[in-house]
Amino acid sequence: MAPHVVHGWRRLAARARWPAVLAALLLVSILGGCGTLPPALRALPDAQVATSPGSGGSAVGSNDALPPPRAKTGSGTSHRTSPPTLHPGDQGPAVVTLQQSLAALGYLPVQWVREGASGTWVWRWPVSTVPESLRTLWTPGTYNVLTQAAVMAFQAVNGLAVDGVAGPQTQAALAEARARHRTNPWGYTFVSVSESRPETLTLWHDGQVVLTTRVNTGIPESPTVIGTYPVYLQYRSQTMSGVTPWGEHYSDPGVPYVSYFYRGEAIHGFERAAYGYPQSLGCVELPVSKAAQAWPYLHIGTLVHIEGNG
Repeated sequence: MAPHVVHGWRRLAARARWPAVLAALLLVSILGGCGTLPPALRALPDAQVATSPGSGGSAVGSNDALPPPRAKTGSGTSHRTSPPTLHPGDQGPAVVTLQQSLAALGYLPVQWVREGASGTWVWRWPVSTVPESLRTLWTPGTYNVLTQAAVMAFQAVNGLAVDGVAGPQTQAALAEARARHRTNPWGYTFVSVSESRPETLTLWHDGQVVLTTRVNTGIPESPTVIGTYPVYLQYRSQTMSGVTPWGEHYSDPGVPYVSYFYRGEAIHGFERAAYGYPQSLGCVELPVSKAAQAWPYLHIGTLVHIEGNG
C-alpha cells in the first residue's frame, strides 16, 4: 500500500515480530517507495539492514560489527585465531564453512553431504520443486543475499542483533547451535512476486507451494523494487500514513500482516475491489484473507523475489 509513517512507536514496537534487541538497532529514514519508519529505528543505513546482493557493511551498534579480540601470546600461551567477520560480498573457504553451518541447521535450502574427505551440495527437496529464481541464487563460497538472509534468520531465532553480518557473536552462536542440534524452527520459505498481468504472489515453503494469490504492486509513479531482498521487519498491524506522489495526505489505520523487505516496501494485507494490477505506492498488497494465510510462513530473513513485467 502507500507510504508508512508509523505513529506511536512504543505501542507498535511491542507488536513487531523481531527480537527485543532490535528495537534500538534496525532501520532508518526511508527515501521512497512506501514511506518512512519511526525515528527510533533511524539508527542504521538502510543498505546495511536489507542490502542487495554483493553489498557490504556492518550494523552500527552491533557486537558483530566489532573486530574480534586478539588472543594473548607469549611464553606458554597458544595463539587462538577467531573466525573472520564475514559480510555480504565476501567469498572464499570461510564463507563455505559458514554456509555449511547454516545448512546443517536448516537455514539454507541446500545441505552439505560428505563423501569421504570431501562432499557435495544437494538441494533439500527435489530440484524440480525448487523455484528457478531461488536455484539461481545459490552460489557456494559467495556471501550473497541468499546467505545473508539465512544469517538474518539465524540471528532473529537466537536473539542476536539482526544485521546480516556473520561476526564473532553470530559464529559462536552457530557453533553452539550445531553442538546442541538447535535447528531452524521456522522451516524454509521463499516468496516470488510476478508483475506480469495478472500480478501474482507465490509462497513456497519446505519444498511445496502453499499459497498462490493475486496481488497489487506499485503504480508507475511509485513502482515496487525489482530484485530479491530479505524480510527485515514485521508488524502484526500498523497505521500507514504519508503523502502520495501528487501531494495528497492519507492515513490507513490497522493495516494487517506487514513484512518489510526493502526500505519502506512491504508485503501486507489491504482491501481492494480487485487484485492483479498496479495499485499501491510500492508495497505488495494481498487480500486480507490471503495475507493471514501467508503470515505464519513469513519471518525475518524470508527472501522476497520481485520479478518485473517483461
